[in-house]
Amino acid sequence: MNHLISPSFRSKAKSLTIVKDFYQDRDFAAYYNAVTLLNKSIPSQNNDYNFYISNLSKRSKILEIGSGNGRIFNRLFKENYNVYGLEPSLEMSAYINPTAKNRILHMTLQEFTLNAKILNLDTVIIPATSISLFSPVDFENFLNSLLKQSSFSTLIFDFLKPHYFLQSNNKITTVKVANNTFYSVNFLYNNSIIFNIISAKHKKIGISQKFIYSLEYFEKLFKKVNGKLEILRNETDYLMIKGDFHV
Repeated sequence: MNHLISPSFRSKAKSLTIVKDFYQDRDFAAYYNAVTLLNKSIPSQNNDYNFYISNLSKRSKILEIGSGNGRIFNRLFKENYNVYGLEPSLEMSAYINPTAKNRILHMTLQEFTLNAKILNLDTVIIPATSISLFSPVDFENFLNSLLKQSSFSTLIFDFLKPHYFLQSNNKITTVKVANNTFYSVNFLYNNSIIFNIISAKHKKIGISQKFIYSLEYFEKLFKKVNGKLEILRNETDYLMIKGDFHV
């Protein structure tokens, strides 16, 4: 477990409760919810909703991967999009619109199956750079399972460019939320990124593993499965892309 904790945090972590999955913890889920509501400056949350809806149709059956606290899901549901969500964390799902909770599938991407609720699915979105939470093997298996549905046609997601993680490697960030101070850091480990976050008030350290993706990777992958790639947003550290399949 020591290798999943930043050298900057190891001495402090000895007196903290270790949370192996940041997203499965109530206190860290509350932090995530507060930060996504307050912080509109990060690229993945800066007007991304408008980019999604400009590429979605209310005639489509939509699945959102990583619905989290409902930042995107709740708005789509409120505006009468036929949207379903995949979110394994019950703590994160606590923030989903109560009238839409029956549209959330509590499973991981690795456990994904074509549930009866989402048969004839045609559109999948993965907001908030959540694709970094899935390994390339897991993502490719997921894409192949989608391609088995003849109805599936569109995949939209965003991700942070590799240099973002290299530039932020081992840089500690401090955020104060609701009378609590949180310290976080990303660091490189075995070709992936480990995210650590400390809640000073709750004396916890949360962990999450991330994977680094590039545009070149998706270009090769989509070409391999006869998909067409379109860039929707291209910023210094950030990309949003769209894949069209079964064209």
